[in-house]
Amino acid sequence: MANTLFIMDAAAIFVGNADPTDAEIITIKSVKIPTLTEKTKEHMGGGATMGINLGMRVLEPLELSFKLEGFNPKVMAQLMPGNSQRTDYTIRGNVRDLTANTDIGVRAIVNGRLVKYEPSEFSRDQSIESDYMIQEVFRYQLFLDDVEKFYFDYAAGPLGVRIDNQQVFRAQARNLGLV
Repeated sequence: MANTLFIMDAAAIFVGNADPTDAEIITIKSVKIPTLTEKTKEHMGGGATMGINLGMRVLEPLELSFKLEGFNPKVMAQLMPGNSQRTDYTIRGNVRDLTANTDIGVRAIVNGRLVKYEPSEFSRDQSIESDYMIQEVFRYQLFLDDVEKFYFDYAAGPLGVRIDNQQVFRAQARNLGLV
């Protein structure tokens, strides 16, 4: 199998899980989709000469961050809405496979709450940017070329985790009587 390099060369973000043709395109400078980090616990047995970090089979809390050009009242209004509901944020992008010289669509949908809005300092020689942070992520989906890569649904428990469309905790859910 040949080595290849995949790079994202374009991205857009939409408030809501809307069809991009119906949604306002927001001027995005950068986006960082959720980092997937498994919690670990250090273990060192009696008489051992070194420790080991054991995977705990749970993920660290997810978050989404992005930077927009200028001010965006539509996005700013999502900060601590009156009913504190979570909102879907949809990121669409283009990933280039440099070996095959093809374009691959990427789509991430994050359901969470806007918890941070940070405008940049005003400067005559720089543009105004705004940083945003989404936490309290209850759902996260990532698709590559419309094929599901990751799916996490906090409320669904062990059955709410799929990687490459496989329920990775199905046996655990069965052992807990959830299936």
